[in-house]
Amino acid sequence: MRQHHKLLLCQFLVQIFALIGTIYYWNTFNIGWFLIILLGITIFSFGGLCCYYHRYCSHNAFDLDLTTEKVIHYLSILNMQGSVILWSSNHITHHKYSDKDGDPHPGSERLRTWFWWNTYNNSKLNAFKVKKMLKNPMYKYTHDNYFKLYFAMMFIFILIDPMFTLCFIVIPATYTFYSTSFVNVITHNFGYRNFNTNDKSTNMPLPFLDALHNNHHKYPNRYDTAIKWYEVDFAAALINFYKFIRNLNNDIQKT
Repeated sequence: MRQHHKLLLCQFLVQIFALIGTIYYWNTFNIGWFLIILLGITIFSFGGLCCYYHRYCSHNAFDLDLTTEKVIHYLSILNMQGSVILWSSNHITHHKYSDKDGDPHPGSERLRTWFWWNTYNNSKLNAFKVKKMLKNPMYKYTHDNYFKLYFAMMFIFILIDPMFTLCFIVIPATYTFYSTSFVNVITHNFGYRNFNTNDKSTNMPLPFLDALHNNHHKYPNRYDTAIKWYEVDFAAALINFYKFIRNLNNDIQKT
């Protein structure tokens, strides 16, 4: 089975687990569990995908210290978005062929793109990006062992607490899948444009969505995609918080 088909199957299983788990634990949910879900979305969807996979690994938009990179790297596996090598090389391809032949997730294909049916079939993987990332032993190791690592980590979390696993990992991973699909489809069909880019990318200034897509396509290497006063980039706020903590720690070490 091709890695893409394995990924689609696992994404389907994660979403089924999220649905069944939510129904089973429905009467158990309270404000505490809701906050854990929000924490999981912040860590995995925004920290793991938007900040790490997207802006750090794909666009080199900011710097990470080695320890933080390792922690986020392994936690990001739990997003079930595939290895960072495949994700980043496909994203770079998306920028090169956006809304044209070769785009791994063209917005014009709507449902097929929403459910990732055409991803990797359409894509002309960025070979330079793949070769460059394969030189990093950590990236290569997790690429070669992605599913083994995912299920090993999930097994440990489920043994610790199934309800916590549902709220902290599974529901946020499901959210990550659909928020990614939203950006790939909706922000290439609906919304407003600040810039006349060579594609159909648009902006939708919505909370908890990385949807300032037209801004991003204009300035792909900027870690903060907000341009106008009413545009808010939650992922950029996380990066700024990380930079503040890192600088504070550096100042303490100097004293």
